[in-house]
Amino acid sequence: MTRLVFLAGVALVGVGLLVVIADPDLRKKVLGLNLFQTGVLLFLVGASFRRGGRAPLVSGTATDSARYVDPLPHVLVLTAIVVGVSVTAVALALVVRVGGGEGE
Repeated sequence: MTRLVFLAGVALVGVGLLVVIADPDLRKKVLGLNLFQTGVLLFLVGASFRRGGRAPLVSGTATDSARYVDPLPHVLVLTAIVVGVSVTAVALALVVRVGGGEGE
């Protein structure tokens, strides 16, 4: 399963990079950058996956901390998604404003 996630992330990064390099349309370049970012985020989530891991909710008793999943990568990915959506919206608004679309 983890190998499939890594391959999907690499495929998204490759397609996004190809769109950014090969397509002259600025709208498609912005969407290609969004695909690139999605591939990187998928790779980060796949790298932080732990089979049999549990949420880091610690009760009053001492437990083995090796079973818990580190929440930091997931928090960073969530923050990157919010920032990425905002940057994509602003970039698309700028592209539309300057008339950078191919059909215009």
